Amino acid sequence: LELVQTAYPEVEVTDYKSVKKEELSESRVKETFDFILHLQNEEITVRGNVVYNPQTDRVISFDLAEV
Repeated sequence: LELVQTAYPEVEVTDYKSVKKEELSESRVKETFDFILHLQNEEITVRGNVVYNPQTDRVISFDLAEV
């Protein structure tokens, strides 16, 4: 959530939901989230993917894209 607010500082994150979770390997899990952002009268949906090590909870990669 903090990364979305950093990438979109002028908007308010009003909601988010988990879309998908998949195990890529024993040491990598990929989770996908949709974030709903509001800027004045506009609503934007941003999809975030995070890949992390479930054994250490360390983030390996993270990306954001408007959908």
